[in-house]
Amino acid sequence: MAHLAELSCSSGLSRWQRDVLWALFSRSLWPRAGRFASRSGRDLLRLASYGCTRWLNAHEHETLAPDSGERLGLYFERLWCFGFRHILGYDRVVQNQVVEREGRTLGAFDILAARGTVWEHWELACKFYLQVGSRRNPRFWIGLNPADCLGDKLRHLAQHQLLLGEMPESRVVLEDLGCSCPHPNLALRGRLFPRLKEQGRRKLSRARLGWMFQDEFEHVTGSGARNWWVLPRSHWLSPLLDADLGLLRPYSEGMCLSRPLMVGHVGAHGIENQRWVLVPRTPA
Repeated sequence: MAHLAELSCSSGLSRWQRDVLWALFSRSLWPRAGRFASRSGRDLLRLASYGCTRWLNAHEHETLAPDSGERLGLYFERLWCFGFRHILGYDRVVQNQVVEREGRTLGAFDILAARGTVWEHWELACKFYLQVGSRRNPRFWIGLNPADCLGDKLRHLAQHQLLLGEMPESRVVLEDLGCSCPHPNLALRGRLFPRLKEQGRRKLSRARLGWMFQDEFEHVTGSGARNWWVLPRSHWLSPLLDADLGLLRPYSEGMCLSRPLMVGHVGAHGIENQRWVLVPRTPA
């Protein structure tokens, strides 16, 4: 059987199936949030060894495709819930279990999952960041929404979300589920886009991920810009394939951008070989 992460590039699968495999088995976006390590896809492969092919055949007629207007984070959580049940072999899966104090929400467990009597608490995040300084410092990775910062996200995960199970208010919620002391786990997925400078076309043709200003992009790609495809949020997860292009629109020179735009390029083998983010000089 092919490496499960590589199956997310298989043209024989529907997009949502590829998204499930990418969500579960792709690399961690960042290795740690405080004292908590982010679980990589490699860590989970052993749990799926009972047969991914059986799952693909059994659920080939289902769909988890994102609903119109659905937030990407909610779609990502749905993919993980499906994966816990049908690929990773968990017996019980509880999503978005809210914890309150006197009617005020303190937080929510993204996923509580059990295999037998052993419960685990999972916090999930799928994020996309642009480099604006040192690549080793999470403070210098900014989201496509400039208010979002990787450093802030890691701090919130480590100091609040992953500690939710330790709050006294959580005990009643966990006891009602028959769950005691769930071990906290983090699954942090997404992509980091380093800053690309205007360089020779040959060198940039090898840049798999990156961001640049829109005018720089049009300068270095020239007429080749039309071979890039605009990626809506529904296509931000697993790699782009030839089979997806009928649902997408090509990039048009001089497009009016009011916010960063993600674009993808498909190589000679019909699989995405580059993904960049284009940033307007001055937001419209």
